Amino acid sequence: DRVVGICVLASLLMAALGGCWFPLEVVPEGMKTLAHCVPSGWALEGLHRLITFGDGFTSVLKPTAVLAGFGLAATAAAARWFRV
Repeated sequence: DRVVGICVLASLLMAALGGCWFPLEVVPEGMKTLAHCVPSGWALEGLHRLITFGDGFTSVLKPTAVLAGFGLAATAAAARWFRV
């Protein structure tokens, strides 16, 4: 039960920091920088570039690469800490 609570809290915090609750275009520059510390910030940047701003496929290559890096880091950390 505790793990579920911690995961929900972490998800809500990352969603808020990443811009899922409000557009990052309306926040100060420091908040935009903080949003790039969580995966949801990068995912929403790529999504906004495609849908909101109408940019092309090449504009989402950097956010996609960063998200892949987050995924690899999480997989490596899980493999190290959760070995059975």
